[in-house]
Amino acid sequence: MRKQNIMNRIFRGKGLLLAVVFLISVISVMIISGVGASLRGAELHAVEQEIVVIEEENRKIADELVLQTSLTQVNENVENLNFVKPETLVYIENGSGLQAIGYAR
Repeated sequence: MRKQNIMNRIFRGKGLLLAVVFLISVISVMIISGVGASLRGAELHAVEQEIVVIEEENRKIADELVLQTSLTQVNENVENLNFVKPETLVYIENGSGLQAIGYAR
């Protein structure tokens, strides 16, 4: 009987030790997973911020394109470059529709 009590104590001690080791392992894996997830979240946030900046730059470029290709701006550029407005236009049909060719004097 005494031998059996000693064996039970040994197995209980080892079982407790195994349970503690298992618990520490599970907690360690959870901490490592949490740290990894937070790092991936930080990287994702940085990429999203980059996307916002690039989209804003694209909007500015599109606005500038609209401004630079507007008829008002084109007309100002024509005047600044001293282009001469044609007095008459000659229309030539090429089979796919009419094209206007302008010339001065």
